[in-house]
Amino acid sequence: MDDSWEARIAGDDVEPSTGELGDAHGSGRPHADHRPSRAGNLQRRAQNYPIAGDEARLPSPDETKWTMTEITVRVLDESEWSVYRDVRLRALAESPGSFTATLAEEADRNEQFWRDRLTRSYRLLAERGPVSQGIVSVGAYEQEPSAAEVFGLYVVPEARGSGVSWRLVEAAAALATQQGYRQLYYWVGTDNGRAVGFANNFGFRITDYRRPSRASDLEPSQEIAMMLSLEPDATLAPNPTSGKPATREGPLS
Repeated sequence: MDDSWEARIAGDDVEPSTGELGDAHGSGRPHADHRPSRAGNLQRRAQNYPIAGDEARLPSPDETKWTMTEITVRVLDESEWSVYRDVRLRALAESPGSFTATLAEEADRNEQFWRDRLTRSYRLLAERGPVSQGIVSVGAYEQEPSAAEVFGLYVVPEARGSGVSWRLVEAAAALATQQGYRQLYYWVGTDNGRAVGFANNFGFRITDYRRPSRASDLEPSQEIAMMLSLEPDATLAPNPTSGKPATREGPLS
């Protein structure tokens, strides 16, 4: 089963937004209150990881590490299939309602299955030291060539409340920017207030796009696409500190 359908947040560690969630019938473009500095920060981060020509390539581990308050986020390569498998199976066991697949479907999959997963999309792993804290995936968004999609977000229970989700999505957005994408989509359940609040806090805005939910143990429901612009706001005045590393902190609880 294609795991790109997985968009409901699992183990979200950010409180719901207390502000407006945006216009549910809007165009999907960022609202006037969208924080333009986020795109600029992501653009500056992405510039640290250049790619050659127009061809997307899998960055090396040394090129794709984002560290903040002892949490490191990196892209897994194919040789680390067992690391991805272990976190993935834990996610399916602990948060079955957040994924389209089930533990029974994937527990006995062979090595090639997991290797294929790692070559199909980017898998970003958050770690504190040698201990896995969470994972998120980034892949091309089929409906829009200029856009990427973030999905399969999961944080282990003991790391929730420490900002891991925020750091994972921040790294995913920086990677998408590096690969030349201009928008990042995130599908969430319309009944999942925490996921909507998390995405809104990060800067995603609600679009018109809807689709049936594919989560494995839920009653029939809908998912909504939220979109983050990865393009810097050209109307902003130059930032004299733009050459400094981005250190934006997200909510911790």
